Amino acid sequence: MLDPHEIAILLRQLADNLEQDTPADTAARAQGAPREPSGPKGREPFGCAPQPNHLIISTVTARTIAQQRGIHINPSTLRMAATRGSIPGAHKRGGRWYLPRDAFQVWLDNFTPRT
Repeated sequence: MLDPHEIAILLRQLADNLEQDTPADTAARAQGAPREPSGPKGREPFGCAPQPNHLIISTVTARTIAQQRGIHINPSTLRMAATRGSIPGAHKRGGRWYLPRDAFQVWLDNFTPRT
């Protein structure tokens, strides 16, 4: 479940996306075409054009994504990866870590659980 701050970020991203659409973009998406990414990758979405799959997720959501792929991640492992900078763009707000979804998925692709 999303916390209120995360919901506010997502709503701001949605509003920014809607403001940047041209009539051609709107027509293309109505026919099922995906939105083209805009803006530089690797930046937090604050103050820049948000991109698909560049949403900020909580560590709880990240662990859920991993479990859906059949990978168990200890919460402390995920926190340490964020602390060490192994997940680019990870940041801490109010004692909780938030991760860019695409950066987390890259990290997860390279994750090797200890046996």
